[in-house]
Amino acid sequence: MCLLLNVFLLTTQYIDCQYLEGIDVSHWQGNINWSRVANSGIKFAFVKATEGVTYTDPKVGVYHFARPDANAAAREANAFYTKTRNLIANTTLLSALDIESNPNGNQCYNLNKAQMSSWIKTFIETYKNLAGSSLIIYTNTNFWNTCVGKSLSNVCQKNGNRPACPLWLARYNRQPGQIPNAAQMWSTWTFWQYTDKGRVNGISGNVDRNKFKGSETDLKTWLKLSSAKNN
Repeated sequence: MCLLLNVFLLTTQYIDCQYLEGIDVSHWQGNINWSRVANSGIKFAFVKATEGVTYTDPKVGVYHFARPDANAAAREANAFYTKTRNLIANTTLLSALDIESNPNGNQCYNLNKAQMSSWIKTFIETYKNLAGSSLIIYTNTNFWNTCVGKSLSNVCQKNGNRPACPLWLARYNRQPGQIPNAAQMWSTWTFWQYTDKGRVNGISGNVDRNKFKGSETDLKTWLKLSSAKNN
């Protein structure tokens, strides 16, 4: 299971490359030596914030793990915002909603596509009303095609040249493969989590590894644009 998260730039040095390397972490990674992480070539990190309405990760980033089987979407969005609003107010970064297969039961949380789409839509709209910005959506193609489908395009349409709900795609492979079948929401991924067994200096044990589609300058520009208020 992936634990997703907030994005922090770890260096200001410009790197001219196609994709930037990053990680995502939570309390499972224990103490992290961020200087060693940065020196190993990692350019960004996602950090978990909350899960459901009761759990807050000790590292407190701005990523939320959804539990649509346990809580109403508006309640989770409010709890997520309440726990992270001080951090959000002092960052240029976009928060993230992790919506993926149920780790404890039925893949779709016993919801049909219409119900799941409604839950996600309500979460996004509630959070947007509170924070003034949209969310990165972390998901995988199998879950999305099976449990969500195409019905969210009216909530996550493009804003200029970028998506309003950028895709963080999870696929553990050498290639990202097919993106979720989500109408006009996404034509490509923005972030790609490609393994849960990565190794990075400064972290003991395995860690999720990710890529950003672009250079460090692209990431800085994208984060700046993503933090703008979306009305």
